[in-house]
Amino acid sequence: MTKKERPTLSLKPAAKATAPAAPARKPGPRPAGAKPAAGKPAAAAPGSARGPRPGGETRGAGSASPWAGRKPAPAAPAAPAAPTRPPAKPALREAHHRDLKPRLQTEFQSALKHDSLAFALLGAATAAVQVQQGTALPQALGAVFASSDAMPQARGAIQDIAYRAMRQLALSEILIGLMAPKAPDPLVQALLSVALPLMHPADGSPAPYEAFTVVDQAVTAAGSHPDTARAKNMVNALLRRFLREKEELLQEALQQPEAKYNYPQWWIDAVITAYPKQWEQVLAAGNQAPPLTLRVNTRRTSVEAYLARLEQEGVAARRIGPCAVRLDKPVPVLQIPGFAEGDVSVQDAGAQLAAPLLDVQPGMRVLDACAAPGGKTCHILELADVNLTALDADAKRLQRVQENLERLHLQASLQPAEAQADAWWDGQPFDRILADVPCTASGIVRRHPDIRWLRRKSDTRQLATLSSQILDNLWKMLAPNGKLLFGRRRPLSRCATAPPVSMRQASCCHWAAPSRITMDCSTHCSRKMRDLLTSTRQVIQRFFRLLCWQLLLTLACALPHAARAADETVEITRAYIEAAEEGYRLSANYSFELSHGLEDAVQSGVSLHFTTEISFTRPRWYWFDEKAVTAKRTHKLWYDVLTRQYHVKIIGSVAQPFPTLDAALFFIRRPTRWVVAPRGALKVGETYNVTLRMGMDKDYLPKPIQVNAFNNSEWRLASNKKSFQYRAE
Repeated sequence: MTKKERPTLSLKPAAKATAPAAPARKPGPRPAGAKPAAGKPAAAAPGSARGPRPGGETRGAGSASPWAGRKPAPAAPAAPAAPTRPPAKPALREAHHRDLKPRLQTEFQSALKHDSLAFALLGAATAAVQVQQGTALPQALGAVFASSDAMPQARGAIQDIAYRAMRQLALSEILIGLMAPKAPDPLVQALLSVALPLMHPADGSPAPYEAFTVVDQAVTAAGSHPDTARAKNMVNALLRRFLREKEELLQEALQQPEAKYNYPQWWIDAVITAYPKQWEQVLAAGNQAPPLTLRVNTRRTSVEAYLARLEQEGVAARRIGPCAVRLDKPVPVLQIPGFAEGDVSVQDAGAQLAAPLLDVQPGMRVLDACAAPGGKTCHILELADVNLTALDADAKRLQRVQENLERLHLQASLQPAEAQADAWWDGQPFDRILADVPCTASGIVRRHPDIRWLRRKSDTRQLATLSSQILDNLWKMLAPNGKLLFGRRRPLSRCATAPPVSMRQASCCHWAAPSRITMDCSTHCSRKMRDLLTSTRQVIQRFFRLLCWQLLLTLACALPHAARAADETVEITRAYIEAAEEGYRLSANYSFELSHGLEDAVQSGVSLHFTTEISFTRPRWYWFDEKAVTAKRTHKLWYDVLTRQYHVKIIGSVAQPFPTLDAALFFIRRPTRWVVAPRGALKVGETYNVTLRMGMDKDYLPKPIQVNAFNNSEWRLASNKKSFQYRAE
């Protein structure tokens, strides 16, 4: 048999040449009771299913992949004689290969039709799994569109399904945890997460597709990708079970706040703290689909003329601001009348208020710090002929600004640099500065629902520090009697989960340079805040001496508490027990970040160990509590300098490679469900007190580093004990 180029990757050595085949026997009846010789299978009849596959494909470890024909560059046909050159290295191979566990094949091109729902589901799942790895959804969708060559209609379907999935991701993941016997692979879970919202929209709107159509197309999508083909039957079983037990599963899942509101728990807590009376309305508004608002380019047309044009073309719209027009029904951007010609741009109504507040005049020197994607930059240039510099740390994002400028026939100086540095500045002051500093972007979660899953609780503090550095650097660049516009304070604007942060920074900026800077935080309480802070400062100075002695007396008591608080740097955002066939499983999520010292230690070759401890205790009225089960599991994290990859493994199992530290930490923060107790360890019907704790285990560190770790706050990484009750099933 001639050899063929094999599209799968195999680490096995090449097979030795076999001896010449014996001459075929003449067909004839075999004696009764005769059996094939041991170790020699009987020859297959011609045309039987056990013979060679079409095209010379054979079985075994080197068998051809069923997706080999779907690659962009198919293999050349085999020559009549055995080839002398080695087989070409394939671009893709099956994810379930037994020798290696490759990374997710997000650039795989399936053979699905572009107008099918299966193609849209697979594209949305590929984007969703990239979001779980830390990529923003717009960038993930752009990569999917580029790799799949999707048509415009297919792109719209993929984008709609992906955004639906992000708004119901928590509910979908909890439903999957209730139905799946074990944690699915990442792409399989992503495929289920994009299919479930189509079968049950959380906003109560009609389902866009028939439920059984979604099931059928999801199974088709699973079978078309090498990372999900083995789980095709599981996808079918879980989706059909959801249809059968929909009410019971939803009732159980919605008991958890994350599933009910579709936000991380720390996000929900932050909104409750910021808006104690309206927090439910704020969370509900973030789950709604955003409206499509346009900004009319008054250099080319008027708002009245553009509304008349929309009416002639049958597009319902209304005016909601000086230059803002909102469409009653969103349409694709390329289908908006006048968009390609530069008559209008897509921009939220709240964002359109920034440029008029600057009060720009012709000839002024203006700086737009953190300018990308360029909406406010273009709006400033539409209002007046100014000498504008658009600054952004990401040169690739500045390309988006340039595209918007070219479409609107405007000009600006683009400067790729960081706003907290001054090496790019030529020394000439600016008359106006727009400081749209980085923030959590929680106010635009309605338009970007992936933000809630990309942000962490510690981001607020880190971004506030970065904002302060940027503002401190911009003071010296502002001309006398100039204006600097910083931040926005209105419901559902950016940084909505932490309203005091921007107001405190603005007040500090006013104190730093009251004669040079006019701060406008887009609220009507800026002047009241300044007066209140001035009077408060006088009161504090008056009573400062009287309070000093009390602070000194309480310092000794506060130090132990501060030490304990410093250790509580890991937050257990979710923890619950579920009964399975093999035992009782723990599902938990952790929120933590590594300090710069820990990141440097990992890259220098130090392995970090994260240990999770859980215990089940049954209370007894007549004696001490009974400790029923105690379990411990440790994750090991290290960096391989040769392969430039991070590795994580559960002690006693196989390590998994990750390309980035964030991906490795994501695996530790959201571990697979862990069997903490076998069947029979807990008494059915009894209620147990469960105690859970997770943190970095310093006992695994080398001895010299242990001494430094116990005295260094950067090496303290542990959670508080989380306690809850579980009734054994």
